Amino acid sequence: MSCRSNPGRARAEHAGVIRAVEEFKPVTVIDDPSGASGARAALEGCGNIEILEIPINDARLRDSGRIG
Repeated sequence: MSCRSNPGRARAEHAGVIRAVEEFKPVTVIDDPSGASGARAALEGCGNIEILEIPINDARLRDSGRIG
């Protein structure tokens, strides 16, 4: 499965991982402004999540911030 072949399932899988992590740690989600409303809907009810709208066209960030 890829984000392009099944974007709805990919979003649901990402949301599941984020929901699991946010139970224990704060999570920052970066989404393209065109998809941020979908991210908010997928993560509705989660209180430990911040969604940042930043133009991006990839599913991951690397070497761009601290971890921990």
